[in-house]
Amino acid sequence: MEKRRLYHNCAGNIWVFLTVCREMGFPTEGYWEIHHLLQQQILPILSELSNVPVKNMAITYLKLFSPELI
Repeated sequence: MEKRRLYHNCAGNIWVFLTVCREMGFPTEGYWEIHHLLQQQILPILSELSNVPVKNMAITYLKLFSPELI
């Protein structure tokens, strides 16, 4: 199969985020920015599901993907 961005594993996430924005009446522009309405809705949910307080989520993410920087 030819490599295309559509098949990248993040493509599904993007489609879901854009669909949720559309369904909830949020703008799709800048959906990835922390102050976007979508991000404000999903951040507490991710915090609850992961059992990581919101204030610790950035450092936890960094530990996962770049432990050498901690």
